Amino acid sequence: MNKERGFTLVEILVALGIFLLVGGVAFQFLFSSFAAQRTALGRQTLVDQLSFVVEYMSRAVRDAEKDLLDQCLTSGTHLNYEVLAGGTTLRFLDKQSKCREISFNEDTHAIQESIAEDNVGVFTNPSELPVDLTADDIEVQELYFFIDGEDQTDRQQPRVTFFIKAQTKGKPESQAKTQLQTTISPRRYDVQE
Repeated sequence: MNKERGFTLVEILVALGIFLLVGGVAFQFLFSSFAAQRTALGRQTLVDQLSFVVEYMSRAVRDAEKDLLDQCLTSGTHLNYEVLAGGTTLRFLDKQSKCREISFNEDTHAIQESIAEDNVGVFTNPSELPVDLTADDIEVQELYFFIDGEDQTDRQQPRVTFFIKAQTKGKPESQAKTQLQTTISPRRYDVQE
């Protein structure tokens, strides 16, 4: 007797159900790993970009000179730094004696820098227009500057603290967010002049 035996409909349906179940779990695992990788890449991009901006700002703030001629800063005599626009702009005289501003542009959600051609704090030439320090794929939500120890009689070294809150642009499920705060003091010891 040579009977050919095949699979019954029930056996095929059970095998198909198990195959679909295993395939669905594998697809879900693959999809979630792609989403996790996209989030990790967004976070890494955000950290890389903000690290650059923080290092750049820190170097500029550390190298600030005291404004002895009172041409760049308007809030007092013989100061190193000045905070303007409700704490969102920092103005100082850099080591090349040029008036420099680092500010937060609420319209473009970017950190910007302006450098005057001379030490007078008037930014009018086209070459002095603000330049974005943050990349296009980063959205800065907040930037605040705080100054401590700026008074010439307090016997403290001036310190600038800045706070940044930022996120990557894109879909909400793949956005990376971070907050950063750091404090910088000038390289040169602040003595009363």
